[in-house]
Amino acid sequence: MKIRLLFTFLILLNFGCNSSKIFYNSGLVNSKNEIEEIKIIIINDLPLCQVEIEGKTYNFLVDTGAPTVISDEIFQTLKIKESHKSSMTDSQNKKRQEKFVKIPLIKIGNLIFKNIGSAVIKFDNNELKCYGFDGIVGANLLAHLFCEFNYQENKIFVSKKISEFSIENYDFSLHFNPKNQKTPIINGKIFDKNLSFTFDTGFAGNIKIPNNLEYYKNKISEEKLIIYNGASSIGLYGKSDFNKTVELKNNIYIDNILFEDELIDSGESTLIGNKFLKDYIFLIDWKNNKIYFKNLNNRSEKQINSFGFSYLFNNGKALVVSKVEDKNIPINLGDEIIRIDDFDFTSIKNEETCKYFLNKVEKDKQMIEITIKRDNNLLNFKLKKQIFIK
Repeated sequence: MKIRLLFTFLILLNFGCNSSKIFYNSGLVNSKNEIEEIKIIIINDLPLCQVEIEGKTYNFLVDTGAPTVISDEIFQTLKIKESHKSSMTDSQNKKRQEKFVKIPLIKIGNLIFKNIGSAVIKFDNNELKCYGFDGIVGANLLAHLFCEFNYQENKIFVSKKISEFSIENYDFSLHFNPKNQKTPIINGKIFDKNLSFTFDTGFAGNIKIPNNLEYYKNKISEEKLIIYNGASSIGLYGKSDFNKTVELKNNIYIDNILFEDELIDSGESTLIGNKFLKDYIFLIDWKNNKIYFKNLNNRSEKQINSFGFSYLFNNGKALVVSKVEDKNIPINLGDEIIRIDDFDFTSIKNEETCKYFLNKVEKDKQMIEITIKRDNNLLNFKLKKQIFIK
């Protein structure tokens, strides 16, 4: 099932080019073996790994779309000196002023990283807390190595030498231009629009393009496009504003390579995410600015099917924040979900909301009976999961 409300995560840095290049080029890495393995776990299409800092183990998101980040709690524990402050912008264009530091030492398995530039973030977003990570292994840290991501085996293989990977066994490659924080940026095109995509393993979705509802409606047939109303995604500093976005199935060019019938949605950022990437094994080469791809035989099904609405928890209540328009879905934005089948949402305690945010009770169902509260009235509906785009 394609889950519409995605955790999209992208940090853009807005400070001087010279200072950012120096800051994010800092650090070095030592390893015991020619090739090392980083074990990851995937939570709702986001990769997490364990890191060790000063003898303590933490969970970090592995995110090529962001710089390295530590939580404010880790910063307070380390008692390290602040380097500077700068404005940071997340995937929803929400901004904050944040601290920046250099972390003396980070261990990931047998890898030892020294003096890595890092932002310091308070992870106070309710949905963000549900993922349980304490920081981010960002592009500036990963760029010290050649990194092969294998989501099927839940592993990232890394080495200082590209010769440890058989490049001739990859099917194709894409060229990128790195940002100062080392995030790969890849040129592409859809219809007659030229785009620059952030290659973002911190984005749980497929491919995201800028929001332009009327333009897309005029470019594609109705059966290949659906319109959403509400909050379309979640970023570092909170969910997106309520607006209309689209999801479509269409051909798209990425670095002049044609990808046919891909699932694409619109939003504030232009991204390539994990629902697209999990169809491949990919190797990122920051020295030559290339990403190599191996096709997998078990490619995921390219269709959109759901009950047509999404919800988040607010003060213990499950509130509808997004719905598909013009598909006869009786659920409205702002409705409170009281019950789905025999599950009573009003019985959820505040400390349990993360469990039901990450594992939706309706996820594996094809038909549900739902009770919602609207204007103090209880309304009951039977809903069947629909295939919106084949």
